[in-house]
Amino acid sequence: MTKPIHFPNFQKKVHLTNSPEVPNLLVEIVYGLINRDCRGMGICKINHATESDLSINTNTVCGSSFAYLHLEKETMIRLYFLRSTISASQYERRFQSGYFLLEEPYVFTEEWRTFLAIDEVQLEAGVYSVQFSKAYLQVDLPLTKRPRSSSI
Repeated sequence: MTKPIHFPNFQKKVHLTNSPEVPNLLVEIVYGLINRDCRGMGICKINHATESDLSINTNTVCGSSFAYLHLEKETMIRLYFLRSTISASQYERRFQSGYFLLEEPYVFTEEWRTFLAIDEVQLEAGVYSVQFSKAYLQVDLPLTKRPRSSSI
């Protein structure tokens, strides 16, 4: 069951240890690829989360962790993955190399696009640098226009 998107504290700022001020927009990042039943390298889903969710171990087959999502100038999504929510196996598989891999583009749902006030955009497939700190792993993902599908 998907949680309804409701972000009453979006404009509120919180200070993370060793991090800049970031919006209090907590999300669960479910790893994998949606067209491969969450297998593979990338983002399968982005779900709304609350502070109380941080104490719950997720049971997704593909793995997930929590991050603060920040929209940067409508051209980039910055994710502050909370290190304390990343399992050892997910850390080794997805972050330890210093790069975060998106095998396929991640397309935002209509709900997220409406909430973030963004157009038909996606996170482009690619390899992205991970910045490490004591409290979080930062990954910057550029937003690109979603290609129009051609009807043949």
